[in-house]
Amino acid sequence: MGRSLARRRRMIRAHLIRRPLVTVVLLLAASGVSLQADSTEDLFATVFGKTPSQDLVLPVFRSGHFLGEVQARLDDEQVLVGGISLATMIEPLLNTSDQDELLRLVRTETAGGETLIPLERLSPAGVYLTYRPERLLLELSLDPRVLREQRLDESRQPADGPFLEPIPFSGYTNLIARGNLSSGNQPGDLLLSLEPVFNYQGWVWESSLGFSSEPFRKDSEGERRKDDPVTLRYTRVVRDYLPWKARAEAGIVRYRTGRLFHAPEVAGISLTRHDDIGPDDPLYRSADLRFIAPSDAPVDIVINDRLYRRVRVAPGPYRVSDIPLGRGVNEVRVEQASRGDAPPTLLMQEVIPFSPHLLRSGRHEYSWVLGVLRENFEHQGPFISGFHQRGMTPDWTAGGSLQAAEDALSLGFHSLVASSWGITRLEGGLFAAADGERGAAGEISHLIASLSRRDLPTLEGSLSLESSEYRPVSADVASGGRLRGGLVLTQRFSRGIHLSLGVVHDQPFDFPRDRETTLRLAFSQFSSRGYSLNGQIAPSVSDQGVRWQGSIFIRLGSPDQRRAISSSYDLARDRSALQVSNVPDRAFDAINWRADYERSGNAPGEVHSLGGSLRYDTFQGSLQAQPKARFSEDSDQELSLQSEFSTALAWAGSSVAVTRPISESFVLFEAHEEVAEYPIALRPGGGAVSAVLQGRRAVVPDLPSWKRSTIRIDGAELPEGLSVGERDPAFFPGYRQGYRVVVGSEATVYAVGRLVDIQGTPLELEAGEVVSSAGERHLFFTNRQGRFEIPHLAPGRYRLFLMAYPETEELFLISPEGRGRYDLGDLPVILEKETQ
Repeated sequence: MGRSLARRRRMIRAHLIRRPLVTVVLLLAASGVSLQADSTEDLFATVFGKTPSQDLVLPVFRSGHFLGEVQARLDDEQVLVGGISLATMIEPLLNTSDQDELLRLVRTETAGGETLIPLERLSPAGVYLTYRPERLLLELSLDPRVLREQRLDESRQPADGPFLEPIPFSGYTNLIARGNLSSGNQPGDLLLSLEPVFNYQGWVWESSLGFSSEPFRKDSEGERRKDDPVTLRYTRVVRDYLPWKARAEAGIVRYRTGRLFHAPEVAGISLTRHDDIGPDDPLYRSADLRFIAPSDAPVDIVINDRLYRRVRVAPGPYRVSDIPLGRGVNEVRVEQASRGDAPPTLLMQEVIPFSPHLLRSGRHEYSWVLGVLRENFEHQGPFISGFHQRGMTPDWTAGGSLQAAEDALSLGFHSLVASSWGITRLEGGLFAAADGERGAAGEISHLIASLSRRDLPTLEGSLSLESSEYRPVSADVASGGRLRGGLVLTQRFSRGIHLSLGVVHDQPFDFPRDRETTLRLAFSQFSSRGYSLNGQIAPSVSDQGVRWQGSIFIRLGSPDQRRAISSSYDLARDRSALQVSNVPDRAFDAINWRADYERSGNAPGEVHSLGGSLRYDTFQGSLQAQPKARFSEDSDQELSLQSEFSTALAWAGSSVAVTRPISESFVLFEAHEEVAEYPIALRPGGGAVSAVLQGRRAVVPDLPSWKRSTIRIDGAELPEGLSVGERDPAFFPGYRQGYRVVVGSEATVYAVGRLVDIQGTPLELEAGEVVSSAGERHLFFTNRQGRFEIPHLAPGRYRLFLMAYPETEELFLISPEGRGRYDLGDLPVILEKETQ
């Protein structure tokens, strides 16, 4: 019994030592000492009196952060601490060599059998400890040369785990139904789309099926022909391999190619490396900053003269990963505030050329496919495609491409270089066919953008060349060679204004009379108040004369921000449009509407159309209707109605729920019977409500795959005593995985009461714990009136213990009918001193 009481006392004391302010307050309150004592006094001596030597445990802080606690001895002349426990505590902060040096020093100092070391003996290892008697703690400072480089962004991860495990067998089926009714010659039809997904221990089968009540297709002469009512859009098996950061597919597969190659539909197998798989090991280059902070003060990270982040740091070396850079030349500075009116101290300044498509040095990216071509839902000949590139240096990525069909072969290369002169991209391709055709194509572009100077324009030029015989291996004929080049100048101004001026020349080789030069002037302005303006004018000069193209788009918001109005005009097609829509104040359980008007003067006879949209979104699906009326001078009036309904059925194990369509992974929530009648909001990342759990199951369908995320289970509507259980479960799903989470627990009581002694005097400022018959522990504190509160208790028998009196144990009972706020009344406690 004494051993278990001692263990309970250590647990309570360990809880309090992580809250040193609470510990000090309790000590002061127990001794009757005022908190307004002189800050230079010895707090231990004030509470317990002067002693020649005292052993105790002291908390250790560094730059205001609690690190842990060490055994210490306070003497009149010096302070000694446990060397091994201190070295273990600060080990994560030190370089490997300096860790070894500190351990050697500790072993030398403790060779005689003494485990405590005077503070000043640690300074040769770069470790400096200062005892603060007025606060009863130790302050640690470390020589920056011994510090391990720290990453400032480690604490900014969305979730650190532990992560819930996905259900071994889960899946969903999206259902989308579209109906069309028309008063014209076209018959009405019904289109159904089914998208089933099954996931068994990471193996995913996904498919897409379409059904049409009026199927048709156009033949080679453009005539409508009857077609099969059922269409298989795709079906495949998918498996992600985390160590490779690769995704394997079998069926109608997805893959990537070079810019000069096509990507036809293929039935076969593919292997593609994805940067999203395993986000802790990125493929693409990111800018990493390194700097050394000489003192404990805030630092500013400034990117292109804009403040990116401000953080307070302790002295030492730091690394900031994945800073957001733009495509072009960036300037990055790290500044530390100085005292007084002195200018900030510059810790680091660097000019970084950057492109988001650059690979990290030594990393590979690839996509390979082997199968047969699939065109118009029919299989053609064999096909192979390969794409591979490598980060040669931090500023240079290069690679090659391959495609081969039954009678043709293409080879390509690509290169991307970032330098202080800008970003240069180079691509090339060679083609050869069995009948003797040969062709080549190439493309080069260069971007000059100084992002650190907003008053300097961005200049980008490109040039592409394609021979007459060059064609993709999946194409039957070549499109004809051409030379195409252009130059674009872009300038950014204040108030969100962008202006660009460009010229493009297109020279077909097979049809020289079709050469054309286009001058394009474009402008845009965006405002945070909902106003935007876009426009362009582009005259094209050719042998046939001048052809004018252009458009303008304006978007306005109403003063109350509840309406949006947009208008546009297309010069080439002589088409104008007007649109008015509402801006919903919530995403679900609200009606969204839109009214449209369009005039087209380019068709035979002027055509006017009037239509709109009504949409109602719920957590289980959405319903939309789009009526439209069309008027023309040369034809009869035509009325049409398009409607759409979308929903999904999700399952995780034996649990099934209806939800809106799912695109990636999902979480299915079930309510415990104690909380089933109350609404519980589910907020991904603690933000907007994505689903509401009440009396049934609910699904959060928008969980991104291969990203850490949390979902806040908001129990604000629960009465006192009821608990949602785990408040912020964390997830790290793979490709299209499903989770099941039970919300709530058997806890139904919010217990309140008052502790008194046998004379009825309140026991003020006491700390203790209650232990259920199942071993669950709940800490509590009493105020100056002896009152305490303990949330989330379940009905049953409890034992109560006090920290100050470890031999004291009292029992109390919460009845099975207990629910909500439960008043225990006065609990008399027999203290040890009263027993004596």
